Amino acid sequence: CLQVHSHKLLWSKLKSPVPISEEILRKKMVDEEILSCMKDVKSSEIQKSIKEGQSVTLRANIHGASDIRWILNGQELDNSEQYKYGVSGNDQTLTIKCVSQREQGIITCQAQTEQGLIRCQFNIDVTLKSSDAPYFLVQPRSQNVNEGQNVTFTCEIGGDLSPEVEWLKDNTVICVTPNIKLSRSKNLYTLEICEATIADSGKYTIKARNKFGQCSATSSLNVLSKLHLYFSLIQLTAPLSKGFKWLFLNSDFMDMVTDFLSPTTGTPPKIEALPQDVSAEPGKFLTVAGLFSGDPAPSVQWVRSGRTLPNGDERFHVDNTADLSTLMISGVKEDDAGAYTLRLSNDLGSDSATVNVHIRSM
Repeated sequence: CLQVHSHKLLWSKLKSPVPISEEILRKKMVDEEILSCMKDVKSSEIQKSIKEGQSVTLRANIHGASDIRWILNGQELDNSEQYKYGVSGNDQTLTIKCVSQREQGIITCQAQTEQGLIRCQFNIDVTLKSSDAPYFLVQPRSQNVNEGQNVTFTCEIGGDLSPEVEWLKDNTVICVTPNIKLSRSKNLYTLEICEATIADSGKYTIKARNKFGQCSATSSLNVLSKLHLYFSLIQLTAPLSKGFKWLFLNSDFMDMVTDFLSPTTGTPPKIEALPQDVSAEPGKFLTVAGLFSGDPAPSVQWVRSGRTLPNGDERFHVDNTADLSTLMISGVKEDDAGAYTLRLSNDLGSDSATVNVHIRSM
């Protein structure tokens, strides 16, 4: 009896490994099937270099995608104004409104498809925004005016950051007063002097600075008094007369004095805008335009190396309107590089400014 029982027990032990092995094999197949469904199908990694401050749209080409998630350095991004989810055809898109250093790293688009979980990875390199020290696009111009006239100094300042700006007269900071106004419109800065007096004559400087650097420009104001004009006229006319008393009895002379003492009508010429530097490639067409004002309309000249253009050269052409002068150069040559000066003049004064022409090598 004991022997029979022992045989049965041995037989049951011999039989039991068969169903256990089948169960283990079946479980292993199920696990492999689950893993195959969950495996990542990775596209080639995409390298993106983006400048700080730009807007950018990332595109992940994933067919039949659902359950879309965008992940930045392991942290899921919410669909928001800064990070906007979208779809364009088969592409899943993420639009970043304003890129900053926060987006440096890895951005992943993760989606479920019939093939399983798919990830598309972007390696983002955020480059620092290039920033400039302030610089002058248009500098203020020196002026000669008669006593009682209004004076305006205007300049245009470029640079990535809005600079801190101050005006100085003879190295002393200018404050706003009833007859002095300071204003700004975008990158245009203006100093206005109402009814200028002799005391307003001097050197006027504008300084602009930001964290990257600074720039400054100085212009002169010369206010001529009516009394100065009066005595200047006497000094010029007296040698021609028989006596000083005659000057005041002569009606023609008194008319001349009255003209000088009367308010001057019109305005002296002024160059309102002219680029400091322009560039062109050899063989191309170059245009330089200067905006100006003045009453009566000023005479206009473009001068290079002491010679008035076009100076017989058919490649040079000057076109003038009431307030705009345009210098055009066709078939640009390397020899055309250099300084070109725009000169204005009328009965009330003159003004000039220079633009530097650079020829880029091919």
